[in-house]
Amino acid sequence: MFFFGDNGRPHLRDKQFLYEGGLNVPLIVYNPFTPEKNKVSQALVSMIDVTATSLDLAGIQVPEYMHGQVFLGENAVKREYVYGFRQRCGDAPDNIRSINNGEFKLIWNRMPEIPYMQLSSYKRLQYPAFTVYKYLHSKGELGYPYNLFMAKKRPEFELYDLRSDPMEFNNLAGKKEFSEIESKLKIQLQSALKVYERGMITEDEATIAKAKESSAKWFKNAMANKGYTGEISDEEMMEYWEKTLLEQ
Repeated sequence: MFFFGDNGRPHLRDKQFLYEGGLNVPLIVYNPFTPEKNKVSQALVSMIDVTATSLDLAGIQVPEYMHGQVFLGENAVKREYVYGFRQRCGDAPDNIRSINNGEFKLIWNRMPEIPYMQLSSYKRLQYPAFTVYKYLHSKGELGYPYNLFMAKKRPEFELYDLRSDPMEFNNLAGKKEFSEIESKLKIQLQSALKVYERGMITEDEATIAKAKESSAKWFKNAMANKGYTGEISDEEMMEYWEKTLLEQ
């Protein structure tokens, strides 16, 4: 039996982003046929490996076209890298890729001109922090490291030492002493993407515009059901959250 989560923590810098808070999900495996019990593994595992491993444990040959690797049993293979992908989420278009070797994480922001805190109607409606960050930042009251997420644009590459910087705040990309590992991860990521993105269909502007229109309508209707009409300012959203969270 395999027990796992479907995404990372539902917070601003986690779910829908490629930091560890968004990619790292719980995984528990119960195998009644192995003598090993209560073992904690630090091995790299991608969720696509669950399918491959399930087939292998059932005695079914894993198809060659599958990208997953077997991580349990006699045919287990040690994974060297885990990859992360992010495209448009609702009305928030994006294009991010990542690679993690267990020690270092490289993030490739392929749309660096888009801020981290671009409009996400889903997060604005569901995450109080989405409004709190914007409201405090506008007043100059959002301190470090939270204000890092309010940058108007992103670096093309982000490199983090996951051992010394597990929260991924100190971007090492471009620093001479880390140039070797940065170059190695870039080459490996770009090589892997030639395989993983083969046949990928990109969205056109009309599709993205339709998604934004639909999300805006969804947000407006949701707030109308709460007694708010028209365009909602961050100040009004702060009042809504204070009333919703603090007065109950």
